[in-house]
Amino acid sequence: FMVASIVSGFILHFFPIKSILYMVFIVLIANFIVSLYQIPIPKTHYKKEISRIYNLKSFLLFILIAHLIWLNESAYYPFFSIYMKSIGASPSLLGFSFALAVFSEIIFMFFFENIIQNVRKENFLRFVVFTTIFRWGIIYLIPNPYVITFFQVLHAITFGGYYLVSMKL
Repeated sequence: FMVASIVSGFILHFFPIKSILYMVFIVLIANFIVSLYQIPIPKTHYKKEISRIYNLKSFLLFILIAHLIWLNESAYYPFFSIYMKSIGASPSLLGFSFALAVFSEIIFMFFFENIIQNVRKENFLRFVVFTTIFRWGIIYLIPNPYVITFFQVLHAITFGGYYLVSMKL
């Protein structure tokens, strides 16, 4: 998170705020491409050697996806407020936007167990990646603070869904 914040800040020193959206979009497209590979869930016992887990292709693929998702989040937290202000969001709309994201996440977490029972975990992880790309696409393509605030409900999936499905994998 710290490295991404420093690099993003450095880039913003030389380029406009919208350059963050380009960087995030590129990282998320890479994430989506990686997520298209089959991600089998390994059947392991707790007592197996940790080195064997790190050699599993599915584990390494999951770690790569996790890294790319967290790169997305590391840009979102420090720069979302700056971007929203730059496109005309008031402080109260910004506060409401964050509150809506968190509230949506809480509601989603409440219903997650019912949702995940009917979906393969690997497919849900792919859905998280696609939803994350969609969310950042909206932020980039429609620079309207009210539209972006409406789509903050997707934070439930892009963060909450990722977090919960990762624990299930």
